[in-house]
Amino acid sequence: MHPLERYFDHAASTPVDPAVLEAMLPFLQEEAGNAHSIHALGLKARKAVEAAREQVALLVGAEFPSEIVFTSGASEANNTVIRFLRPEFISPFEHSSVRVPACNRGARMLSNQGTKLVPPESRVRAIACMAVNNEMGAVFDLPPLRRSCGALHCDATQLVGKLDADFQNSAFEYAAFSSHKMYGPKGVGALYVRSGSEFEPLIEGGGQESGFRSGTLNVPGIVGLGRAAEVCRARMSRDRDHALRLRHIVLEQLSEVPDLTVNGGEDCSPFILSLSFWGVEGETLVLDLDRRGFAVSAASACKSSSHEEPSVVTALHSDPAWSRGTIRISFGRRNTDDASAALGLAVKESVGTLRELAL
Repeated sequence: MHPLERYFDHAASTPVDPAVLEAMLPFLQEEAGNAHSIHALGLKARKAVEAAREQVALLVGAEFPSEIVFTSGASEANNTVIRFLRPEFISPFEHSSVRVPACNRGARMLSNQGTKLVPPESRVRAIACMAVNNEMGAVFDLPPLRRSCGALHCDATQLVGKLDADFQNSAFEYAAFSSHKMYGPKGVGALYVRSGSEFEPLIEGGGQESGFRSGTLNVPGIVGLGRAAEVCRARMSRDRDHALRLRHIVLEQLSEVPDLTVNGGEDCSPFILSLSFWGVEGETLVLDLDRRGFAVSAASACKSSSHEEPSVVTALHSDPAWSRGTIRISFGRRNTDDASAALGLAVKESVGTLRELAL
């Protein structure tokens, strides 16, 4: 069995698609031009960047390719918007690249116990909210928030390339996403800025990206992101059905495991499966599964090195023992039915062993 068949941490990062690598290689080797140089190699690089912009715009349903601004990733894109937009409210479930800069600028954290987020009769300057939660896969309903604020920023990292996106007709003016979550290279991403929306650049200098983001363009990475967008657009239904089937296979193997909670309902992203086990430490379970040859996570990789509990799971469970026993399984193209069944069996055996040792 190939190692990537046993890799179930695609919400943290995905392997580069072979078609993406093929598209990038010329720009990593002989096509060395700066996209803002006026000689032939520079013009060729610029043409490749603009082609990628069009590919990304098609994937997310932007009205104009010019609404796509290339960045180093979603963290930079989130920071760019948060620093000038200064949202008044954020949910407690946000990625740290939204939560930290927003709270440092006075944003109020909405209650993590759910129910009413913002009074419907209120009107605030700005709100930031993710589209799909990276820990549990919950899909957030954004239009009601939009009716309560002047501007809405969306962290769309777990949405783009996996689920249908229609930014042109969406509730938000700004959105951030990353290449490496959708089978593209690491270190590149994009910021969507709806045409006519307020904007202040985070990085100033040479005025690249129409002044929205200065700095020499990462041409190989941008080309890779564009090709990844093209592949995702062609495969979206197939990838979604594949993930849903694998999810069912894993859950079938775990059907007889006692004291197990599946976090989230049918409306969650099929690509993310969050499981909580009573009497088991999630990190210990992750390490034991790694020993058995399977890669899963105990939390978002962006905060797995800290000792924060996954906030969205913590909000679901009044007893912290449940949230401490949480793992995240996230599915991808290279996972197979057999590998998923083997993972389910490995989780079942590992949980049983760890519970016996805890007695």
